[in-house]
Order: sequence, then structure tokens, then C-alpha cells
Amino acid sequence: MLFYSICLYVLAYHTHRSNFGQLIVLNSGLFFCYFTTSHYLLIPNKINAISWQSIFWGGVLLRLLIIPANPALSDDYYRFIWDGLLTLSNESPLAHTPQTWVNIIWPQQGVIIPTAWPPDLFDKLNSPNYFTIYPPVCQLLFLPAAFLVKQTGSIYIGCIALKVSIFVFEVATLYLMPKLLQRLQLPAQNMIWYALNPLVIIELVGNIHFEAVMILGIVGILYFLTAINPKQLFGRQVMAVSGFFALAIGAKLLPLVLAPALLKRLGIKTTIILVGLSLVLVGLAMLLFAPLPLWKNLLQSANLYYQKFEFNASIYYLLRQIGFWWYGYNTIAFLGKALAVLAIAGIFFICWLEKKLSWRHLSGVWLAILAWYHFLQPVVHPWYITPMVALSACTFSGGGIRWPLIWSATAMLSYYAYSQNGVVENMGIIALEYGLVFAAFCFDLWQSRQNNKGRVSF
Repeated sequence: MLFYSICLYVLAYHTHRSNFGQLIVLNSGLFFCYFTTSHYLLIPNKINAISWQSIFWGGVLLRLLIIPANPALSDDYYRFIWDGLLTLSNESPLAHTPQTWVNIIWPQQGVIIPTAWPPDLFDKLNSPNYFTIYPPVCQLLFLPAAFLVKQTGSIYIGCIALKVSIFVFEVATLYLMPKLLQRLQLPAQNMIWYALNPLVIIELVGNIHFEAVMILGIVGILYFLTAINPKQLFGRQVMAVSGFFALAIGAKLLPLVLAPALLKRLGIKTTIILVGLSLVLVGLAMLLFAPLPLWKNLLQSANLYYQKFEFNASIYYLLRQIGFWWYGYNTIAFLGKALAVLAIAGIFFICWLEKKLSWRHLSGVWLAILAWYHFLQPVVHPWYITPMVALSACTFSGGGIRWPLIWSATAMLSYYAYSQNGVVENMGIIALEYGLVFAAFCFDLWQSRQNNKGRVSF
């Protein structure tokens, strides 16, 4: 673990995303340690050589190691602080775009930027022409960081506050995951695949991404679903599941795509009540930051995000190239909508196809849903993969679904784009990334079919 810690330290403190060579060398060293250590400790005659408590503390200490580091691979945290400062100023972060505040509203008030705000904050925003896309749970977590920035004038202090909040959610996930694994009759030590995964540590605590909140929500949902009684429509377990669902949706809207997998297990009525309660909780939280008419701005930004931005895609890039050959221009406006419809149809097909309705297999179905969704998206940032890593840890014992772990290792290849002037992707590097991912996916599928004598199994 010493070599792992050294590589992690150098990557977090001394590696910018433009330094692609150093980034990949360090990432390779981290994943070499990760795979060799995890496989060694989880082989049948070694699995009891380490307790889940030791893995827990190892994961906690590695995350603590990088809390003081400035995020080197992402600048999204500037927008987090911006949104929080607006809320503290009694303004809705969904009312106007940053560009509108700076160029229209504040000049009319005779203000360049509000007092006590960092004067260079606006210049650091990466999407000043778009409304915020962050739901209410994220907005709540922005407030302590924004308060500290307002008091100290230091963006770095706010950054550390954001990291601490992510760290707290990660610790909660690391604590709950072995309990979930035990309920699923899987070794609690399987948590090592998530606890020590370099991408998870670097992208969540290191680079401040709120997938950490969504992951805790998903793990909490799975944990309480294992004890749910569908006949008790408002029972304690249903309420707990609704709460964790609201937490996940309130951080990222994506977990809504997981709901169809509950229909066969819980029935239509219980599923509607569960998801409905979750949406009510999210809606009430959203009212703290924006009146109902402004919610359309969040949905508009989310829609535009997937119709104007492109990064590290797989199937979408293949279809885009066909569009170039056929029409002579980028067909993202059409492809974005068409692939969204295809993603939804595919999710319901996956749920219909499922034969094993045990709670133990639900994580595999959710993994298949997220895989299908992300394979069709025009934007796949490395941190989008972290929920699939968490689900992967809950799907196997000694074999099974491991392609998300391969994807987590190859995802850093996408940072090549930032080593160029501007953001310029290399299709050869992206082909290498997804070639390895799809090879691992096919191997897992073949292995699953062998283990199940040809029956489809998630």
C-alpha cells in the first residue's frame, strides 16, 4: 500500500490534467496495486486474511490523504461555490445564468461583482452561459463552502469544505456497503473493489463530484430493499427506501432510470408510492432554492447538455460519424433525442428480460441499466463510472461482473483531450479505452452464460 499511497499523493498534489503522460503512468501504478492486492486478498484461501474493517479504514485513510489537495482534474467546484454564494445572497441559482448576472443584472445595479465574493470567480467558471444543472441536495451541500468563501475570501477554503462533505458521504458508503454485502450473502470483503478503487478516490473526494451522494443513496436503497414488505405500503422500510431514493435523485437525476427494475419485485402500486414519495421530498427540497416556474431552467440546461456537449462517448461517436458521412454535418441534435428514446426503451427491455427477481440480482440489473444508458450518451466523464464500480462490488463472489473495474482503469485515457490546446479528443485513444471495456464486457457475458448454462443473467 505504500507504493499505492505514493502514486496517489503525486497524482493528487503534483499532476495537472494537461500532463497526460504523468497522469497515465501514475494511474497505471495505482491500478496495478489495486488489482493485484484485491485479487490476492479475495482468493478463497486468503479471503479471511483481512477483515472488512481493515478495508474500511484503508479506504478512509486514502481519502483523507488527498483532502488538502486542490482538485487537479476538474474545475466544476467553482460553479458549486458560485451557486452557493447566490443562495446566500437570497438569489436563486436557477434564476439567471452567470453571464446574465455579470453582464446585465449587476451592472444595472452599479455592481461589478458582489462584495466579499472572490473577484476572479466568474472567470473560472467553465459554463457561464448555462443555468445550473445541480439538484437540491447538491445545492444544500454548496452552502457551507460558500459561507466559508464569503467569510474568508478564499476559494481554497471553500474547496476543502466541499471535499469534507464528499468525504463524509464516502465514509457512510464504506460503512454501509459491507452490511449490504452480508445481506446479499456475499463476502463483506468485496467492498475492497469500491473502497480502494483509484478512480473512485481520485474523482469523488479528490475532484469533488457528487456521485458520492448518489452512490450512498443507491447502497442505502439496496440495503433497505432486502428487508422490505411490499404489502406494507407505508411501512418503515418503504419510507427508508424513499428517503435514500430522494437522496440519490436530489444529488443526480440519473437514479430515476433505476426505478423500472422495481416493478416486478414490488408491484406497480408499491413502486409508484415509493418513487412518488421520493419525488415529493426532492420537490420540497427544490422549493428552498427555486420557485416552481424556474425548475424548467434546470431541465433546459440538462437537455442542452446532452444535445450540445460531446466527450468520451462510445456508440454515440460511431453514429455521429455515420451522420457525417450521410449528411455532411454533426447530427447531435437528432442523435441526442433519438438515443434518449432508445435508452428508455432499452431500460424497460432489460427489466422485462430479467428472470431472476431476487434482491441479490437487482444490483446486476441496475448495472446493466447504467451500462446501457452510458454507452448511448454523448458525454461520459470518468466520474460517471463510479456508481457502476459500486454496483459491481455487489454482484460477484470470486467471478462475475468486473468490466466496470476495467472501465474505471481505462477512463483516465479520456484526459488526453486536456493535454492539447483547447479540448481535443483522440479517437484512437477513445477506441482503445472502449475496446478494452467491451472486451471485458463480452468476457463477463460469456462467463455468465457458462455459469448459467446459456441462460441470460444479469
